[in-house]
Amino acid sequence: MNQIFDNDNGECSMSIHRSILFVLQTKMFMKKQFSLTCCAWVPPSYLVAGSRDGTLYRWTVPEKIEETTLYPTNSTTQMTNPNSRITNSIISHEGEISFLHWSESMQLLFSGSSDRSVLVWQMNSRAFPKEPLISIRCFESTPLCIETHMKFLFVVEKKGITVLTLSESKNPIDTKQLFKKVASLGSKSAKSNGFNTICFSPNPTVDNSGYLFAGFENGSIQQYDAQLTDNPQFVPAGFPKKVCD
Repeated sequence: MNQIFDNDNGECSMSIHRSILFVLQTKMFMKKQFSLTCCAWVPPSYLVAGSRDGTLYRWTVPEKIEETTLYPTNSTTQMTNPNSRITNSIISHEGEISFLHWSESMQLLFSGSSDRSVLVWQMNSRAFPKEPLISIRCFESTPLCIETHMKFLFVVEKKGITVLTLSESKNPIDTKQLFKKVASLGSKSAKSNGFNTICFSPNPTVDNSGYLFAGFENGSIQQYDAQLTDNPQFVPAGFPKKVCD
């Protein structure tokens, strides 16, 4: 699935089996401060996108596609917009949305923002969520991207990586303890600059282990050998390696 954004006029395009244009329908969204910044596909049939003003939009993709232009059916926003034709406007982020990530293992949607928070959403129903399941606010700067594997959540900031784990509590009301911080990773190399991306690859031959790859602003990559236990361990495999300019 290919995704292309035009951040100057508030439109995004996605290719499934033919080109489909996902459009914001009011003129105010043509302004640069309201343009889209990221998107994620949420099964079974939703495209969710985030904007610079902290709003989330959701498009429903029909089983039989007859139109090549689709408009969002729902949105969440910091405050209700009287000019919006979109229903279910509720409190969301207070800053630009930096990423969206759908976790297949957790069945949750994560959104990060310049307000230094990560919101967790349950999107597994036709009804648009009235509020996030939880707000994670243990970050010193803008969360740039995340990766999830099993019950682990890896959140990238410029200064490092925060590792959280999903609680195994079966009490759905106690959402404040849903995620617990279990580790922090930083770079020992002064030449690596700031972190900006991450990827996790499980080890197919050893249970609860894998390789965490962190990308830096200067084009280098650091590998960590990971043991994902109750007390996870991350051992740097050498020094960051330069792979591009």
